Amino acid sequence: GGGGSGTLGVLRDVVREVYALYPTCSVALHYNRVCEPWKVAESLRIAKHLTQSSTHPCTVRTFKGVVLHEPWEVEPDLVPGALTHGFGSVGWWRRGVEHSGVGIDPPLPPPSEESMAMTAPAQPGGSNSYAFSRRHHRGSGGSG
Repeated sequence: GGGGSGTLGVLRDVVREVYALYPTCSVALHYNRVCEPWKVAESLRIAKHLTQSSTHPCTVRTFKGVVLHEPWEVEPDLVPGALTHGFGSVGWWRRGVEHSGVGIDPPLPPPSEESMAMTAPAQPGGSNSYAFSRRHHRGSGGSG
């Protein structure tokens, strides 16, 4: 403990613990970006702190999460006349998308079996990577 309160404090503690267990490892944090204006600044602050830490550096990679278009890609409020046509937010957003020219990214391929089967090193310091093991496999259906 002791990393502070909130998300940044929790992440600092996790990174510190990983380095304590695996001193020669590289730590990477991957997460989906948020779109709510009040969360964007916090997300950027966390990424900046973790990547610029001199004692426990961490690579941060973010991804487009649960939206087809992020607000800063489309910016519908900057489209002239976007609010004067139609009703509700759908038309306003669609006009912003059309005006921006931003397309929809194709889906990523499914992960390979090899990437799903990686495990953590048996002993601290025994490897330069730390990954997760898949615990359950459903196969071709059924329960469990």
